Amino acid sequence: MMIMSEGSGYQYHGHGASQKDKCEGTPAASRPRRKTKNPPSPSSFIRATVDGKTMVLSKFFPLPANASDVTVISRKEADRAARARIRNGLLQAPPPNKPPRRRNKSPPSPPPSPPSASSYYIRAIVNGETKVLSPYFPLPANATSVEIIPKKRKDDNTTTTTTTTTNNNKKSKVSPQLTAAEKKSDAYKRVDANNTWVPPRSPYNLLQENHYFDPWRVLIICMLLNRTTGRQVREAIRHLFCLCPDAESMAWNADVEEIEEVIRGLGFQKTRARKMKRFSQEYLRDDWTHVTQLHGVGKYAADAYAIFCVGKPEEVIPHDHMLVPYWKFLCNMQEAAEKTLGLQNQHMIKE
Repeated sequence: MMIMSEGSGYQYHGHGASQKDKCEGTPAASRPRRKTKNPPSPSSFIRATVDGKTMVLSKFFPLPANASDVTVISRKEADRAARARIRNGLLQAPPPNKPPRRRNKSPPSPPPSPPSASSYYIRAIVNGETKVLSPYFPLPANATSVEIIPKKRKDDNTTTTTTTTTNNNKKSKVSPQLTAAEKKSDAYKRVDANNTWVPPRSPYNLLQENHYFDPWRVLIICMLLNRTTGRQVREAIRHLFCLCPDAESMAWNADVEEIEEVIRGLGFQKTRARKMKRFSQEYLRDDWTHVTQLHGVGKYAADAYAIFCVGKPEEVIPHDHMLVPYWKFLCNMQEAAEKTLGLQNQHMIKE
């Protein structure tokens, strides 16, 4: 469209607005937003000075009473501290894998760098027992025969997790197994009648928290939780413990068919009922010293026994997706309690 102007010449205006006018008239809601980075997750590692030595610790475990100069560090700094222990000769690094032979000569490869602390375990002998420890935690003072074990190639002296292949070529996870040496750990010892350990309540409200007073019930709950959700088991144990309130009633009074009927909704009722009845009969005997000797007790049940019945969570490393949060919750409580006790002792000394 042509429009005459008052001055010389004329101006030509198109039907559409200019690009600048379009941008200025665009509402704020439709403008492209800048991508914001998520804030970094808080670090889980702490550096402190203990007996004149600098150590890297985990925030999930209690600090020693004589720890000082406590600072929070990143995972990269924790890895560097672990590599420094290898360079200083405190630990022996695993031998590097030999590269395959090549026909054509190639320049020598650079020496391998020390492995990351998240890629290996530490195996040591503590009080005559072989234990697998994390490289982030300080070694016990009486640890001997210390060596590094890669996580992907742990030998038969460590707890391993295997996988099986189904017909659909899908890998299914198999529960980790305890070795013969680990089954004799003090954390799995038979609980005495005068044991006073009471596990604290947590926001996770696990079933074991409500039945800690009877180790037999804790183990029965763990057997039922295998391949079953907590919501299903919560309803089933209410009827099961009415039928069999203790080990003696399940071992000698209840029939296998009655137990099957109560737990039918969980699946595998025939196998579970026979397993629990045999376990209850062995539980009442006096010839077992560790809970791992009983029929049907695997790593998950044994770790729950150590945490809720024995009171030694620091001696186990659970893998169950619901047991791990409670284990960390318990370690944080112990850490806070030790810090409070240390402050009280300092206050008493000053007075």
